[in-house]
This record gives sequence, structure tokens and C-alpha cells, in this order.
Amino acid sequence: MGKTDIEVVEQNILGIVQSNFAAKIAEINAEKGDDLLVDIPAFKYFSDFYDQTLNSEIFIWFGLDESDVIPVQGNHGTTWNIFYRVLTVDLNSNTKARSQIFRYTRALYEIIEDNVNNISRFCSSPKITRLTPKDMTDIIDATPYKMGGINLEITVVE
Repeated sequence: MGKTDIEVVEQNILGIVQSNFAAKIAEINAEKGDDLLVDIPAFKYFSDFYDQTLNSEIFIWFGLDESDVIPVQGNHGTTWNIFYRVLTVDLNSNTKARSQIFRYTRALYEIIEDNVNNISRFCSSPKITRLTPKDMTDIIDATPYKMGGINLEITVVE
């Protein structure tokens, strides 16, 4: 693990997620025998929820949560929390949206799990946690969403 910064790490992990997403979705759809999931193209990955997500029925919102500076190998490091949230419009509070979120969360989890070696070239091996599907309402236009996804905890040596 060499010296790097969070900007590089965040972009590298995002690239891994985007480049593996379509194949993982196809794998899960084949396993389940349906086409419940659709690929989410790179232009539907947003880091700014309110400025970018308008008129998007399904998208991935990603970013960084709180960080902690810690001593690492005689240097300073920072433990970062990166999140990937899948949101789909849920107008009727239907079970289809809930199933989609469970499966998208699984896809994100498995992509990170399958690529731990690639990710740990830039930071520590990620600690992955899944989110339970939740309801969320956009405070600007009252769009109801179903949301799920993953959190990654990583340490970056600075």
C-alpha cells in the first residue's frame, strides 16, 4: 500500500464498480431467471444528489462520509467511509422496488468482494457493509425512492 490520496482511491473504486456492474447484473438476472435488474450506465452515477438526480428513475449516488486521521506505518493515514447508494423511484411502495434494491445491494457488495485485490493496491482492504432497503423522499420535489447499497471503510496512507 503506497502513499496516495482519497481522490485517486475514490475514482479507482468507482471505475471498478462501473466496469463490473453490467456483468454482475446479468449474472444475478440469469440466476434468478428474470430481468428485474437493469444496468445503470456511468452517466447515472452521481456525487451530488440534488444538482444531478432530477428526472432519474434509477441511479447510484456515491460519496464520502466522515473520516478519521490515524497513525499508520509511521505515517498519517485517514480512515474513510465511501458510500454507494442505489435509488429507484417507488411510486406505489411496491415489492418489486424492494427486491430490486436487495439485488442491486448484492451486486455492489459482490463487485467489491470480487475486486478486493485490485482495491487494496490503493488503500487497505475494504470493510464492506450492506444497507437495508429504506424509503427516502426527495425534500425538493417529494419524489419517493427506495434506497439500498453499501458502505466501504478504507484506510489511505497520506
